[in-house]
Amino acid sequence: IVLNISGDYILNRAPLHAITIGFATSLLIAMASRVTLGHSGRMLRLDRISWILFLGLQLAAVARIASDFQFNQLLESHSYNLVSVALWLICIGVWFIKFAPIYLSKRIDGKPG
Repeated sequence: IVLNISGDYILNRAPLHAITIGFATSLLIAMASRVTLGHSGRMLRLDRISWILFLGLQLAAVARIASDFQFNQLLESHSYNLVSVALWLICIGVWFIKFAPIYLSKRIDGKPG
């Protein structure tokens, strides 16, 4: 709407980051969690930590999108960007620490695979 009215493009790369962080990374984490649980013989139920990680990725996407809006202060824009990066790295890192032992161990139901 702003582009049509004023001719100013205020979003920069926000749509790209909405798709890559908000959609692709969240889908990857959700699907990888489900596949990991299912193929290891565990129940297909996300625990509280997994939900927090998923919501943290959504917050990282929102912070990254917010960093692309044209703020009067460049420092504020960079702060949102750093918050986004930190949240994304924390969420991915905690997910890896949580699920890596499952990949390195046998199935808990005793079936092959």
